[in-house]
Amino acid sequence: MSDLEEAPEAPSREEKQAAPLGEGDAAPTAADHSTLDVALDGVAWLTIPSPGGVARLPRTVVHALGRRLSEVESAIEAGQLRALIVHLPTTSGGTEDLQALLGISKESDGTAEAVAGQTSLRRLEQLAVPTIAAIEGACAGAELELALACSYRVATESVETRFLLHQLRLGLLPALGGTVRLPRLIGIDAALRLIVHGVELDAAAARTLGLVDVAVAAGELEARARQFALERVERGRIRTGARRRVHRRLIEDTAPGRRILFARASRLAAEALAPPTAVRAALDSVADGIALPLERAFEREAELYGQLVVTETAKSLIHAALLDGRATHSHPPDGAVIERVAVLGSGREAVEIASLFARRGFPVRLKDRDRTAVAKSVQLLRERLSDSDTRAGAPDGPRAREERVEGTTGFGGFGVIEMVVAAPEGRPEKVLQALTESEEHVGDTCTLASSSPLLPLAELTQAVRLPARALGLVASRPPEIFPLIEIVSGEASDANAVAAACRLASSLGGTPLHVADGPGFLAHRLLAVLLVEATRLVHEGARVESVDSEMEGFGLLMGPLQRIDAIGVGGVIQMLSALSPRLGARLSPTPVMLWMADRDARFYRYRRGRPLGVNPGLPRREGVVPEADGERLRDRLLLALVNESARILEEGIVATAADVDVGAIFGLGYPRRRGGLLFQADRAGLSATVQRLESLAIPHGETFRPAALLTRLAAAGEGFYPARPLTSGQAPG
Repeated sequence: MSDLEEAPEAPSREEKQAAPLGEGDAAPTAADHSTLDVALDGVAWLTIPSPGGVARLPRTVVHALGRRLSEVESAIEAGQLRALIVHLPTTSGGTEDLQALLGISKESDGTAEAVAGQTSLRRLEQLAVPTIAAIEGACAGAELELALACSYRVATESVETRFLLHQLRLGLLPALGGTVRLPRLIGIDAALRLIVHGVELDAAAARTLGLVDVAVAAGELEARARQFALERVERGRIRTGARRRVHRRLIEDTAPGRRILFARASRLAAEALAPPTAVRAALDSVADGIALPLERAFEREAELYGQLVVTETAKSLIHAALLDGRATHSHPPDGAVIERVAVLGSGREAVEIASLFARRGFPVRLKDRDRTAVAKSVQLLRERLSDSDTRAGAPDGPRAREERVEGTTGFGGFGVIEMVVAAPEGRPEKVLQALTESEEHVGDTCTLASSSPLLPLAELTQAVRLPARALGLVASRPPEIFPLIEIVSGEASDANAVAAACRLASSLGGTPLHVADGPGFLAHRLLAVLLVEATRLVHEGARVESVDSEMEGFGLLMGPLQRIDAIGVGGVIQMLSALSPRLGARLSPTPVMLWMADRDARFYRYRRGRPLGVNPGLPRREGVVPEADGERLRDRLLLALVNESARILEEGIVATAADVDVGAIFGLGYPRRRGGLLFQADRAGLSATVQRLESLAIPHGETFRPAALLTRLAAAGEGFYPARPLTSGQAPG
């Protein structure tokens, strides 16, 4: 019989009593939503709501835990409390911990932060009664470290329950005892996989490793956790942690074996998705946590944390995490659910957009006047869906996704469609024509969306009968690599339609960004500047491979010249031809682009979609760009982007620097480890940026003439970001 069979009935809420504890303690603050219930059987249930995925315990959580532990200690002394269950339900959108980390500028302050959290968890760990962490949902970061400080861990087996330590991806390390307790509980090798490589575990895997002591069915957590607590009171302690075989103990419990283990871990560290400084610190902290006395091990962990939290890498990664939160939570959550979609067009872009919907479970109707073109595109789309795997977010198999796609040349059934997305190849006028034609066949609540970055929303709203339902839904390309989806609205746009479109973009696995009408909106305008300047460098004599390798080395997901190949030089020229009349000659097609378009050439040779090397047919020009001067190449491209971003902010296309950085990371592939385009510009100093732009404007023209906003901020000694930390839910404006 299992230890947990025939569970006695848990005390009812009526049988529980609020513990008469903590005389003289301060009353809970407004932010303290913790509760402590002590049942008549002596089992206490402590609930401390905590933001999900925290890198450290926010001050409100540390305060609540400390205050409640004082009550618990008093109850234990009075004989009222025999076991404690700690429950941390995850709340959404918490970023207080990350915001505070941006403000730490001294190593000693970072170390003190870690010590404060460690002290609270040491108090929990040293209680004279069994302590049980009751886990449901994500148990990540500092929440997992809190669970490790408990005597036991009971978790639900639901798909939402998972365990991960993600601090290294922020350039930090677990510093509330995680690098000390976890190796002692599950072994060094398994602990390094969680700490260094960020391996994510479900409840079953965590139970196998010894991280979880009892896995229970969803909905039974409270009753089974209480039963387990009573059993520990009545039957005594049971063994926890990993059951290691003899050979594993020989490796992990002996000095020679550990040297081999850490040498192997160091070799594999390059595979970790974390900065090298954080990886090295984590390896050192785990090694010291095993070798040193316990108190000194905690001190060493806090010292290493203090060293990391003040680094530029950590600040940038923390800022990028805040941008993630902004992209996830800043748009309206209450939009209507869109379930039935039609895509107008049969070209490459229409297929890309239709595949986004079909992969995520949406039935898609692909419409074009040309029956042959529609049939060909539907077949291409089905082949594309059959090749895609479940990592793309598909809720089911390839066959089901293929069956969702339907081709048509007419408007039959469009009356129940909730969104029409126009993506015909060619000029923006075709998008306008397709949407105005379809408006007569859809219901009044159907959203009419243009996928074109070249069609001004003002032109669409003037052309349709109901302008409130007209929007832009502009995805970056290719969408598999660049998940940004810009939701373009104007003064006439219906707020509910905007909210529904933002919700839809999230459900597609995209990153929604609400922008105003303006030439190229945000992402495509920045992309246009990047591609123009990259080809100007080639025209001046820079090697193709140097331009791309320099930017990829900087961290860009795809080199700008390879991006031209991915979009097609004809499409790039079409984009620039539409933008240059409104933005000036700085965004005109370059001679290199026109030469390639005339010859249907690409920058690289490809095999099965992979670049094999530079196209040998490209002309080689010796020019003014020194071949070895990688910094000069980077400067030209990055400064052009910063300057254009300032112009975009001036025009009100987006309201904040955070919006620009969301667009740059998710639409342009700007490296997360840099924190954001304008975040880095601030840290470099805007005065220096303006000086460099002025020096480039003399030989290279309008692209580098400093924007008025940039000049004004630099003169005032300010930055794009306010002095206070970024808030993930910060309202635009």
